[in-house]
Amino acid sequence: MFCVEIVQENDDNAQYVSVGSMCILVNMIVEHIHNQGSFAIAYYNDLDADDKNDILCTVATYAISLVTGLMGVKVERDGNNMHLESDAPPVLLAQLIAIRHGKFGSEVLKPYCDHISTFWFLEDLDQMEADHRDLLNL
Repeated sequence: MFCVEIVQENDDNAQYVSVGSMCILVNMIVEHIHNQGSFAIAYYNDLDADDKNDILCTVATYAISLVTGLMGVKVERDGNNMHLESDAPPVLLAQLIAIRHGKFGSEVLKPYCDHISTFWFLEDLDQMEADHRDLLNL
């Protein structure tokens, strides 16, 4: 997917991880690892240099994949090229368990069925309904 490498800059001795056309400074990734708590710090510090490089490349690849994906997010538009003002469907667990199963199909899935079906298969929609039914039976 990406060509990932750790590169040393000559002018300021900063290292960065290059992933495709983007790069992340190594010290920023290490700082992120240190922000994860004492377990992550101890685990990272105990690794040898090759394993540390693998971790840095993995974190950089994930971060850049995330940024690339977020850059592709587009607002849904109506016929006049204005953003849609419809409310988002309920997605929180507390919201979903408060909805009867029949209402889930008619008020949650049906209004978004055309949009959902462009990305999901019919079997996935059926599984969503089954999962909601199972959730209500818990």
